[in-house]
Amino acid sequence: MDGDPGDGEDIPDKEESKADRYSCKINDSKWRELQDHQTDTHTFLQMINIVPSVDRNSSMSLDYHETQYFRQPWIIALIAGVAIITWYSMLVTEPATGQVQILIILAFGVLLPLFFAVLRLETQVSVDGISYRMPPIVRKERIIPWNDLAAADLITIRPIRDCGGWGIRYCRGEGIAYLVSGNQAIRCRKKTGEKVLLGTRHPGEMMRAVRTYLLAD
Repeated sequence: MDGDPGDGEDIPDKEESKADRYSCKINDSKWRELQDHQTDTHTFLQMINIVPSVDRNSSMSLDYHETQYFRQPWIIALIAGVAIITWYSMLVTEPATGQVQILIILAFGVLLPLFFAVLRLETQVSVDGISYRMPPIVRKERIIPWNDLAAADLITIRPIRDCGGWGIRYCRGEGIAYLVSGNQAIRCRKKTGEKVLLGTRHPGEMMRAVRTYLLAD
């Protein structure tokens, strides 16, 4: 009598449990390491590829860079209006002949538009930390190294009510803020207790880069 065709054969389960899928990702050496040492949760998750392991010496690009200009329509209209009125009043209504009038034209008709044309917020998330600057006001780059950063999170602010507007501001309860537009900012909390708010137009992308490096720290 012929035997059952399935006799003597191991038939694999159709549905593999989540634990089996995770355990198969850990080779024998890593499993022995888990048994021999007290491995923390984050390291364990890296071993089973739930949390990515970041090599900070790697050339893989995990950096994030953003440059924001003051290009809100109301700002452009305001600056353009001031410049036009200045030029018109000094050259058409009252032709500029004195030194004071010429200085007014240079200040409000030339330098003010030029200032807002180049004013910007530059932020970067890299292997060195979170760096930022706002030229021409803050020309030198400032950086928060990862080992000085206690936490970072995304918050929603009210620039006018909480900080008095945009630019470099002091926000109540939040410290110094660097804002260009919108109401989204990354709140960086240093281990010293100091807070820095960095406005961003792409909060998801910037926060993703920050979390990647924080998890690898």
